[in-house]
Amino acid sequence: RQQQYLFEQVVNNNVSVREMRNAIARMNRQASLVSAGTTAPPPVVYFGGDDDEYTEFVRQLEELLKTKVRIERAGVTNKLTIDFYSEDELRQFIQKLSPP
Repeated sequence: RQQQYLFEQVVNNNVSVREMRNAIARMNRQASLVSAGTTAPPPVVYFGGDDDEYTEFVRQLEELLKTKVRIERAGVTNKLTIDFYSEDELRQFIQKLSPP
């Protein structure tokens, strides 16, 4: 099921090899925790493309920031990843996200 989801992300959303490797590594770490007896659910990574509230959040952030955004949900801990390529671009993100 997770493999199918990842495959669809690659085909439909232009996910990079690095992003896919990171998603697979997170899933593998989570699977090893589950096999060791913990009950934590596997992480779900949203690259955009599915009809889901978090995918809409990804779309809105990508539109606002004009860059790739990912949300990873894993139980109660969530992670937002925003790609940027320079300090100037980071400053622009902060300016866009700061209240007037």
